[in-house]
Amino acid sequence: MDGSYLMAPSSSNKDNNRFSDVKYEGSLMFFGKGDDDFAGVVFSYVDRGHFYLVTWKKLKQRDYWHPERVTANAGIQMKLVNTSSSFGQEMRDALWSSQSTLQASVLWTDSKNTGWDYGRLYEWEITHLASTGLINLKISTEGGILAQTGDIYDSTLRGGRLGVFCFSQQEIIWMNLKARCIDSTNFMKMKVI
Repeated sequence: MDGSYLMAPSSSNKDNNRFSDVKYEGSLMFFGKGDDDFAGVVFSYVDRGHFYLVTWKKLKQRDYWHPERVTANAGIQMKLVNTSSSFGQEMRDALWSSQSTLQASVLWTDSKNTGWDYGRLYEWEITHLASTGLINLKISTEGGILAQTGDIYDSTLRGGRLGVFCFSQQEIIWMNLKARCIDSTNFMKMKVI
């Protein structure tokens, strides 16, 4: 590695850059063994109750603390988190659940329900044209494209910060995080926190 990586920070809420029409890309890899929870990326982050989330679960699992309430399926999802109640059990359930809730709407689910694997490098590319509501996600690995959303249109959020996401998963490395404003030629390599 060349030093341009990020490993599960204690807080990723320090960057004040805001993006509207943006291409956000990078890589992630899972290390260790024995856990099967969530990792992903965040874009158009306005505050802790308003952001888009790409989340990826290794295996299907009922919530450990409340198995009667929520289930998380294996695979990749894109959600719109849009709530004023951004703390507490309801928000936790919304992030865990594979179904839409009052706090988070599922915008897209990969029909293959492919979970991530340890030690494998995954690359993602998100195009978000906040000016038109267009969102497009592509995730690939050495074998080619693993998942692709096609064009999704949602104009709820009109831009914000970019970041990474983990929920109950350890030993994740995000690498080569880059953001490029689509309407300019300026290319910015995101600072490592």
